[in-house]
Amino acid sequence: MLGVLHIGEARPTPHVLREVVVKVGEDIKAGRYGDLSFFVCSLDEDTKSVIGDIAASRNVAMFLSSSLTDLKHAEPIGGLTAKDHETLSLVLEAGGTVSAVEFALQVGIEKTAAGNRLVSLHKKGYLQRLERPHPVGDLFIDARSVNFS
Repeated sequence: MLGVLHIGEARPTPHVLREVVVKVGEDIKAGRYGDLSFFVCSLDEDTKSVIGDIAASRNVAMFLSSSLTDLKHAEPIGGLTAKDHETLSLVLEAGGTVSAVEFALQVGIEKTAAGNRLVSLHKKGYLQRLERPHPVGDLFIDARSVNFS
């Protein structure tokens, strides 16, 4: 599932942004919306900066975008390491959907290490997971790869 909060050109106060970002972030972490990737779309750079600061300080997984329809360029924010950013970039470059085996081959690492990286990003809320039986393995999906055209 994909959740999008479109702010457009509005400039909500930092207090309002904090209430929305923290509340939605806590609900997502608690699983109240199921497997959900959360996007905030704003045309105002200052608003996006405040949202990013709030998300990082509260470890809220989300993506920031300037476009409501072109989410491929949305920036992941929150509690991400350099390795997490690299993994997300590689998943998106691979078309947005990979299995651990495919990712391991793409990166040149062991399947277990690849699976650990993907599962970690799923648990943090940046990748969605489609469970499939062994031996094909689960699919991990970067919601930024969704096409709205």
